[in-house]
Amino acid sequence: MKWKIEVNKPQSISTSPARVSIPIPHGMKAKEFSITTPDGKIIPAQHRPLTHWSDGSPRWIQLDFLAEKSGIYEVKSELATEKPAQILQIKKSGSDITVTSGRLSVTLNSQTPCGISRIYWDEKPTTKGTVPFNFAVTTLDGIPFSAGSSISGFKIESEGPFRFQVSWTTKHFDSAGNGLLDVLFRAEFLAGIEGFSLSYQFFHKIPKRIYLDLESIDAYFRFDPLAENDGHALLTQEAYTEFWLRRFVKTKQTIPIFLDKTRASTYVKDGKSLLDDESNYPWFLMNSEERPVGHAVAIENKKVAISCVMENFLQQRPKTITVQPGVFAFGIWPKRAGTLSIPQGRSCRQVFHFRFCEPQTQTIEDIIAKPNQFLVHPCHCWLAPEDSVHAGPTWEQPSLFSGKGKATEYLSYFLTNGAMRWITVSEMFNYGDVPDIGYTLGYPALGRGPSKTKTQEFILSETGSPHQFFHTSDQMPPVWTNNEYDVIYCLMLESLRTKNTALLEKAKSAARHQIEVDFVHYSDYWQHNRSTPAHTYDHVTTTASIPSHQWTQGLYYYYVVTGDDDVPDVIKAICDYNLMHINRPELADALQFDRELGWTVLALVFGYETTGESKYIVAAKKIIKRLTELADQKNGAEYEKRHPTSRRLTIAGIGGGFNVNTIPLAVKSYHQATGEQWAYDLLKEWVELGLKNLNDRATGNKLSELFFDPLCYVSERENKKKYLKDSIWHLVLFFKGIGSLNWVPHNDLPLSTKQFARIYRGLLPYISTMQRMGLVEWMVKETLGNPHN
Repeated sequence: MKWKIEVNKPQSISTSPARVSIPIPHGMKAKEFSITTPDGKIIPAQHRPLTHWSDGSPRWIQLDFLAEKSGIYEVKSELATEKPAQILQIKKSGSDITVTSGRLSVTLNSQTPCGISRIYWDEKPTTKGTVPFNFAVTTLDGIPFSAGSSISGFKIESEGPFRFQVSWTTKHFDSAGNGLLDVLFRAEFLAGIEGFSLSYQFFHKIPKRIYLDLESIDAYFRFDPLAENDGHALLTQEAYTEFWLRRFVKTKQTIPIFLDKTRASTYVKDGKSLLDDESNYPWFLMNSEERPVGHAVAIENKKVAISCVMENFLQQRPKTITVQPGVFAFGIWPKRAGTLSIPQGRSCRQVFHFRFCEPQTQTIEDIIAKPNQFLVHPCHCWLAPEDSVHAGPTWEQPSLFSGKGKATEYLSYFLTNGAMRWITVSEMFNYGDVPDIGYTLGYPALGRGPSKTKTQEFILSETGSPHQFFHTSDQMPPVWTNNEYDVIYCLMLESLRTKNTALLEKAKSAARHQIEVDFVHYSDYWQHNRSTPAHTYDHVTTTASIPSHQWTQGLYYYYVVTGDDDVPDVIKAICDYNLMHINRPELADALQFDRELGWTVLALVFGYETTGESKYIVAAKKIIKRLTELADQKNGAEYEKRHPTSRRLTIAGIGGGFNVNTIPLAVKSYHQATGEQWAYDLLKEWVELGLKNLNDRATGNKLSELFFDPLCYVSERENKKKYLKDSIWHLVLFFKGIGSLNWVPHNDLPLSTKQFARIYRGLLPYISTMQRMGLVEWMVKETLGNPHN
């Protein structure tokens, strides 16, 4: 068995850790994996299973290995012949776990606050005492709560010669032993990197505390021996002299660095003095004492240099860094930012990357000058689309639009440009989400404004929403979209289609935001607890969680590509919440032939794909059978009699608006996951029924209404090119800007989550199916003119 993968290794590193996920055919038993390099070497790979088939056999396997060059590699299910030059060494003794990577040794201890007790470089200590790291939360009355006076034990998530990853949980405690925030720590070590990453994620799970108000959250990393032997701090000044050159600053002073909304990046307030900058700047270039600096810092002495950088630092404002010889301190939420009000169930993760090297060398300067190239991350590898077919039909990568030629390349650019126009907000708790202008303008007039906002008077339009000529979104608190229409899924598809790491980073930001912020990890209120509320203020505060606004498909794609260990728990929680919700008798009126059940089925299908738990696919089947009964005219009428307050939609709406179209979309995924013929027969019947509504030109362009995905699925299976040709007029209107949700005219303005995801979910399957059925040039000629121009 073979899989082709493409490795894009950073040029700045001679040998780089690399990672890829590969799908295993149903029932195949593979115990060993090796990698064939571009020059023919057969090197070993560490592996761990991510998901399993229903019979328990591995479905997705994640591999870690070392790559010496970029190029096409080949994975094989056999033993390697080469021995690795660099591996991790792991030693366990009592409550200690010591991980050695090259000259670096780090000891984790379950009796130590924050888990890390000792760090050695070249057999010499870089820390003193047993508590070198500390994370502290300070309440408004000035009481500090430190993380980790007791640890529940280590959970090893990956262990082998190329990767060691471990997590542990604890709480923040005050001196009297009172608990506050829950904490999840995770440390990762990779062969070939003398360094490690440490993530800190806090959770507000305190009962009967709807909001928790805090003064600050801070992290302290002490490397006391580096204050000795000519110890100093090292940072970059990003604009030096009138030519705005970069320079490296070595200092024994304490340097406070700030990141807020007054500047695009980090700066030092008294930079002229602290950085010893006596340059004679013209007044129009530098008319203050402030100086722009980099966000990666280092400390060093004559024996060792240590760098520290917070991942996505510039996207997590407000922040502070204080660096001095022997100490890094981070204001995760600095006191200067004002009171932090954390809603119940909220979490947030920060990841710190530490690299160790010889002092006073080009290496340490490269690390702090180009920190994103030196994070403790593997380089991402792309699985060949044709080899991803083993994941099963729910994995869409093999069928995505691709290829060369003027028409193909233009359409490909158009899809990618739409994804790149989804632009998130660079702030803590908001990174990975986008406000929605429509909700922002519409909610306050409906009485759904946030509780801390004063009642406003509005000039109303005929729809009841504030008249947009008199009210602008920047005058009102934003309403966030919370992964609406599963933007994570759309971003993952486009990153897989194009092998675009920038888009993968966008998908990661959206996925992590969903995991940390939009998902309520605990609530006293049942309709929030362990679920995701619909689009709302502050992501979770003024809307309940309902099945029609929770998605798992994108999280499944993100998980199998990245192996993010926090994903399965969130997917299971969403599926379990939906099952609980739809089975409550008092909610029967809400369960119609519409999105409450359509999106529920789709979420359950990918809960099954992620976990292999049959209860999710069994429940999905029951819901589809229930929808079949609701679709029947007689049963539907009886339903309406029993539930007179119902806003019941009917099967007659298929092919029209998105609400009902979620149902054939979900049945399509159910058929892909199970192969059950009855499901396809039902889907085919409903798609054919929906063609009349779809092609009713009087009701306009419906590319955004979620019907094109199931339509294309049936068209290809039945070889019905007519279905595609008859619907081309939607694309004609789209490229004229009619019903394009601002995708057209092509003006590079940002797209909201709804604008991007609703169009993408129709446009990508339509174009992809046109290509597979040999209709691309015809499609381009019909919509854009001569495809060769």
